[in-house]
Amino acid sequence: MADLRVHVFAIGDPYNINTWSNVPYFFLRALQKEGVEVQGFNVIPEQWLSYRLTRFLVKQGSRLRHRFGSLVHEPTFFRNRLISRLVHRNIRNLSTRSPEADVNLFLTFSFSSFKYIRTPVIHYCDRTYEHFLKEIGRRPKRTDRRIFESERVNVKHAALVLTLNEPCRNFIRNQYRGENVHRLKAGINIEAMEERDPQALIATKEDSKHILFIGRDVQKRGVDILVSAFRIFNAENGNDFKLHVVGVTRDELKDWHERIELYPYLRKDDPTDLSIYNNLLASARLFVVPMRWGPLPSVIREAHWACTPVIISKVSNASERVRHEKDGILVDSLKPEDFAFQMSRLVKDRVRWREMALEAHRSVYHNTWDETAREFLRIIEEAGITRRRRVV
Repeated sequence: MADLRVHVFAIGDPYNINTWSNVPYFFLRALQKEGVEVQGFNVIPEQWLSYRLTRFLVKQGSRLRHRFGSLVHEPTFFRNRLISRLVHRNIRNLSTRSPEADVNLFLTFSFSSFKYIRTPVIHYCDRTYEHFLKEIGRRPKRTDRRIFESERVNVKHAALVLTLNEPCRNFIRNQYRGENVHRLKAGINIEAMEERDPQALIATKEDSKHILFIGRDVQKRGVDILVSAFRIFNAENGNDFKLHVVGVTRDELKDWHERIELYPYLRKDDPTDLSIYNNLLASARLFVVPMRWGPLPSVIREAHWACTPVIISKVSNASERVRHEKDGILVDSLKPEDFAFQMSRLVKDRVRWREMALEAHRSVYHNTWDETAREFLRIIEEAGITRRRRVV
């Protein structure tokens, strides 16, 4: 669909590779490669003095209620009415000042432009807020229900709803009675998808003593379980292995010891950080994520591309991303000893590990953002969303 104009609204700068697990950055670039005219917008009015003041006050209030943590990076950030009003005002300004789009694509379910302009709206995200709270088992409060209703209205008025995974699609279809809801798989978040010889890479990794974890949110991703499992596993394997943990600070990890290497945050737009990041993926024997709830981290695709079997808890849509006993292991437990057992079992069986490592690479070979962009264009064309007439 050449000459299609898509305006992308994200929570954060969509042109920044570090925004929302790299999704906006890679998706925008892939759409542009398909000839789509794309313009990205940050729905957060970061330059507004009113926003900065409100954000400061909200964060201070949050710190009084919690000992640490920034409200901006938590779902509760959107519960604040003042913040939400400023975001809506910004969306109104952005959408009405740039009305020439054929589609307004929102990489969130929490906000929309349907109230301000008649341009068709598409949502693309991995969880509604209601789905998120149900997964973690938290009882919603009155302010939560207000957000639930807002997202339901946004979905109802959307021309199309796209989800990153099957559980999200099923939730919207069943709970919101959403129509025209499709799953759109994301690609691998790698800047240069150069072809590599998987056999050569596997040969360099099969004697590696490195176990890798990449992710944020210690509780959600089960880092405490991982550390306990690693202690058991390493003791059973001569204490020769090292656990590399990316995205976690020393303050967040209470059970630290000398065989754990921490990398609080690695930026993909920083050449030094990116080199470290790529080297960790290329040298890891196993990628282990004993997560408590979804959605799954997108980095699993990167681990698979780097010929790394993934051991993950059987949670949410884990079976979509990891095929049990083929390119990884699904652990039907959150017990450290169960994870340690599967880790030891795999590293001790070199033939099995090599087979899994090769299958991991094969499983994501066609899983590119270019394919995602082409599928996106196919879906919207089938949905009847076409280019609008323009006066020359």
